[in-house]
Amino acid sequence: MRGPAAVVTDGACRDRAEHIRVRFLAYCRMIFHGIRRGVLVTQAYNVPANCGGVRVEPGDIVLGDDDGVVIVPKLIAEDILNKTKGFAKSDRRVRELLLEGKTVQETYAAKHGALH
Repeated sequence: MRGPAAVVTDGACRDRAEHIRVRFLAYCRMIFHGIRRGVLVTQAYNVPANCGGVRVEPGDIVLGDDDGVVIVPKLIAEDILNKTKGFAKSDRRVRELLLEGKTVQETYAAKHGALH
């Protein structure tokens, strides 16, 4: 209850239904339905690691949802946040235009500054 809010692994995990029931997020390469007790042993924590071919350093920001996981390196997190705010603003404008009845082509043009 006081531990991690989620786990991201480049390997398998199990007990998916239980993870969902207790709202524990587990992102893994595959679901595995059997493992012997004592097979998984923690070797280290808060150290650099590779996951899915991506280097993850302590302090990096790890975000995940049903579409996948993204690693934001701590050193560029502020820049990424600012760029993300710009994308979100653009996406909100596209949504508004679609709700106004504009076509996909018109919204695409608006997103790139051609429609006002």
